[in-house]
Amino acid sequence: MKRYRPQLDGLRAVAVCGVLFQHYAPVEWSRLFSAGGWGVGLFFVLSGYLITGILLRGKTDREQTHRPSSFLKNFYIRRALRIMPVYYAALVLGWWLGVVYLRESFLWHAAFLSNIYFSLQNSYCGAISPFWSLAVEQHFYLFWPWMVWMTPEHRLKKTILGLILSGYVFRLIALAAGWNAVARAILTPCAFELLGTGALLAYNNYKEGPSSGSTIRILLTGGLCLYPLALLFQIKRPDTALTFALNGIVSCGFYYGLVAGAAQGFQSACGKWLEWKPIVYLGKLSYGIYLFHELIYSQILPEWNYHWAGTRAALAFTGTLILSIVSYELLETPIHNLKRYFPYNTARF
Repeated sequence: MKRYRPQLDGLRAVAVCGVLFQHYAPVEWSRLFSAGGWGVGLFFVLSGYLITGILLRGKTDREQTHRPSSFLKNFYIRRALRIMPVYYAALVLGWWLGVVYLRESFLWHAAFLSNIYFSLQNSYCGAISPFWSLAVEQHFYLFWPWMVWMTPEHRLKKTILGLILSGYVFRLIALAAGWNAVARAILTPCAFELLGTGALLAYNNYKEGPSSGSTIRILLTGGLCLYPLALLFQIKRPDTALTFALNGIVSCGFYYGLVAGAAQGFQSACGKWLEWKPIVYLGKLSYGIYLFHELIYSQILPEWNYHWAGTRAALAFTGTLILSIVSYELLETPIHNLKRYFPYNTARF
């Protein structure tokens, strides 16, 4: 299977558009559809899938060659090259724009502790709200590579399933302990269901082969059919074990099918759309769009008396897109090219 699959970039475009809808659409729409939460969830599943796939290839290479490996060192260097330059550029931009929350808590965000800070504040803190998910990703990278690396082969799938279950259990414990709603949503273990779902897909693809077309269709159809029920429970009974379980099953199952299908390549109009060059390019820009969009919307375009309700969103999207293109072409791509000095040297799958 080819290592680069353009439909996965297409899914990134879908995910970041969900986040934009959440933050740019009228409040009553964004609360109803919760598109931002679904977009971030898709990002987490994609991350768990891609990272675990890389780790499995590295682990197999080490076990087959029996030679010392620089794999983990190069893994962390490559992750740093991917995440940190644009992230710190966004932090500096926020400071320069005078984001109050950021200036008061800069070190928290510089240390990738945004989700903990937001939890303590019981607030997403406006323009810097996207930073929490980057903190979760970084925390995941601190322990997951070592778990995959050191867990015996016959226990690895159970470890992944345990990771998924632990996310559900953690949220129940947080609910029983009376933690605030922000903490129950964004502390790192709350994402283990989604990250673990991606990891499970990577394991199954690598060890057992790709999912069948019928399995993917069942997961996607089931997710779409059950979504209204999950949404109803989220509105009527938001903080119950049943709601947590239903949302987890629906979202994780749907994401599993969606990423599995895109990894193999959807052979349909949906697949062609995900491979359409503008959509793929938007997916490549998604990291910058995700980091910059709230800064543009909240700090550069305050609430003026616009003649058309969508003017602010349209201007913010245009500004975010331009800034993200500049970031991708002048910052991300040159730094990405440095990865060739830190190769994985593993077989493709």
